[in-house]
Amino acid sequence: MRGQEAVDHRDFIIKSRPFFQIPHSPSEPSQKHIPWDKKSPVAGSGTGRVCGTEVFIDRSVSTLKPVPLSQPVLAGPQTTRTILRLASLSLLGLCTAFTPPPAAGPASQPAARLLSGSVFSLLSPAAVRAFRASAPLAMSTEQGAGKPRARIDRMSDTRLQGLTDAAVLDAVHALLYQGEPRSAFAIKNCSGQSGAKTYLVSSSEPAAPRCIVKVAGADGEKPALFNHANSRKRMVAGARAFRASGVAPQLLVTGPDFHVEAAVGTSVLKDFFTFDTSAETGVALKEVAGLLARVHATSTDWWAPLQAEFLARDPALAAVLAKAPPYAPCWNLPWSGYDTGMVVLGKGTPDPTTAQDILAHMVSTGVWEKLMLCEAFHPVSEGGRRMVVTHNDFKVDNVLRGFDGAAWAIDYDLVQVSAAVQDFGIPYMMWLGCRFTEYETRRAFVLDYLEAAGLACDAAAVRAMMLDCEVNTIVAFPGLLSHIYDAQVPLLRGFRHKTAAFPAMAGSPDDSPTGLEIVDLMAAAVTKVRADEVLIDAALREGLVPAIHNRDGLGEAKLMSWLEEMRQMKMLRLFGIMPKDA
Repeated sequence: MRGQEAVDHRDFIIKSRPFFQIPHSPSEPSQKHIPWDKKSPVAGSGTGRVCGTEVFIDRSVSTLKPVPLSQPVLAGPQTTRTILRLASLSLLGLCTAFTPPPAAGPASQPAARLLSGSVFSLLSPAAVRAFRASAPLAMSTEQGAGKPRARIDRMSDTRLQGLTDAAVLDAVHALLYQGEPRSAFAIKNCSGQSGAKTYLVSSSEPAAPRCIVKVAGADGEKPALFNHANSRKRMVAGARAFRASGVAPQLLVTGPDFHVEAAVGTSVLKDFFTFDTSAETGVALKEVAGLLARVHATSTDWWAPLQAEFLARDPALAAVLAKAPPYAPCWNLPWSGYDTGMVVLGKGTPDPTTAQDILAHMVSTGVWEKLMLCEAFHPVSEGGRRMVVTHNDFKVDNVLRGFDGAAWAIDYDLVQVSAAVQDFGIPYMMWLGCRFTEYETRRAFVLDYLEAAGLACDAAAVRAMMLDCEVNTIVAFPGLLSHIYDAQVPLLRGFRHKTAAFPAMAGSPDDSPTGLEIVDLMAAAVTKVRADEVLIDAALREGLVPAIHNRDGLGEAKLMSWLEEMRQMKMLRLFGIMPKDA
């Protein structure tokens, strides 16, 4: 439904979870699974019967989400109404006795029409209005962790690209808050480096955040990595999966170039690298660990078709990756770039041509394949290897304290399916690693995560997972061998090459060690650490990279000389290793 005659979906409640179950009568099966992947046109809204239960059916939103109902969302003395999210769904064989919503007078009579053999009738706009007047449903934006309960998202033809902040607020107010004075609302531009625009809309009375507006970057607009068609497909599908699992806020409005999601909480950012853990305004790290476990419990069913499409983009890269196990770091998209042909550079990949050229240069020199297939950097623990939906940007500013006190995740620009350890690379580099926390804090976080995920969490399991996390700091996309720094691309040492600060160039044939040699040197160092319990202890307490640096590169002069060069170029700061004169 679009246009003025559409149902105002703010009047409806939805409850989404991974499976669908209808309350049943004694004579019918206790559970009925809806074939929600079928694509058949459906029109109209009204009440019908599914498995003997009266339901309200609305066709205006994008996809049916399977919904388990341990109890009715809305219950009355005679009926149970369940709001089904669907746009193109055939309920043939599951839906009987379809009738218009209850309303008095001729306005409620439907303009009857059968569609594709399904027993549906199309309601007139007048009947829709009559239903709203005669049987309004309660409005709610309350949500609990893992238990979303929010407004069904509306569709809008409005476009927001290129608008000023004030104009974006005008549009959002017109779409969602017409019953409240425009002067009571304020908008804050919270955009990062992804290319999209992010806004927080708040109201003064009551004083509270109300919604988050995300406006997509235009085609070809920098940084193109996040505006690439494949990136957009991935972000939309991943965010939908997160919402279905209840770890992300629900959508309120979707437009051609934007979406608006419910504001479910407030920032827990003490500073860029530190959580506010106070009881009054913050969130305990145990809750953050539990949130990450809930993120990783999200269904991965959406990923396989997208991954196949991404691999088809470049058969040469696909042929290399086919040799790697699914838990290998090479499947991290910002790291390997196989989905877009670009790798993440500093400041959100400001120049797409540079990002493409750096990846192409690494491929042509052979260092890309060497690194992608290096087994020394693979996780070995059960917790680290398992394939999950990864947030990939799990840092302080992307976690909220919900109004219910629970933790929520936002910002899904890098969501994908990969090894769980990849969601520890960013935390270890940006807020959880040795520069920011003590060993006991990291150990407690990993233990809490494993316990919340239902995995083995004995001392050996925690130790193995922590070591995998340290190894991942080498190959995380902001890690030791990343492409994000202006001074050099470590993997392209030995070759004259572009950097993230292009037109600045770096590298020469006289570099020692070269990028190819660095892969071998770091692989040998990791292998040595894994084989020595004393070195493992040092890596877990000091951090893997600092432990190698503090021990003169474990006796490898070339490795130590390169680490010292990195140190003086300020490329080891995230590991807590500062230049000598700092």
